[in-house]
Amino acid sequence: RNLQLAANFALKTYSTTATASGAGEVNGTQTFTRAHSHFDQALLHATPSAGWNFDQWAWEGPVNLADTTQPTATFDVTGGSNLTANFSRKSYQLALGNATEGDANGSGIFLFDTNVTVVATPHDGYVFSHWSGDVTTLSDTAASVTTVRIPDHNVSLTPNFDPVGFKATTIASGKGTVSGGGSSPFGTSVTVVATPGSTDAESPAGYYLEKWNWVSAKGSGTTSENP
Repeated sequence: RNLQLAANFALKTYSTTATASGAGEVNGTQTFTRAHSHFDQALLHATPSAGWNFDQWAWEGPVNLADTTQPTATFDVTGGSNLTANFSRKSYQLALGNATEGDANGSGIFLFDTNVTVVATPHDGYVFSHWSGDVTTLSDTAASVTTVRIPDHNVSLTPNFDPVGFKATTIASGKGTVSGGGSSPFGTSVTVVATPGSTDAESPAGYYLEKWNWVSAKGSGTTSENP
């Protein structure tokens, strides 16, 4: 009797695993795994999250990529392999606008999703009011020292300042009167008038302005000039 034997062969199968390092996905997931037959072509695509870049592929196993910096990777499967898609944060510019009433510090180039402190400093005669621009990035729009959370785009902010009024209080010492003074906006001129008293028994010749004494938050002084 004749005997017929058939030898059956099958292609080997291998596991291909790809993992995202950083913020991103490979084939729509953080860790992608698929079984491939020998000589199948594996297809992987790395997609960065907002604010991130794809950098390059790294791997262990028999993988041969034409360009490791391209997000789409294809290779012939000849064994089990583990690949890593590496992602890194993008950099964005934080620009602070100029204001004649004060200064702002903290501008520069910063990585996505980092915290940056910005500081607004008013000039003499002004007080900080608020920030304008990309204010959704700020922790507090009404604080002169606040934190910017860097988003996935450039940021532009401008400090705003309001003028501070001042009050001139006048006092007459001796026989005479002083008029003027009161509250005025910073930087404006204020007129005060000293009027000596008329003659009396103590001074038959009358009175005259001897000097001005002045006191402010920045110091004090004396002048004999009639302003």
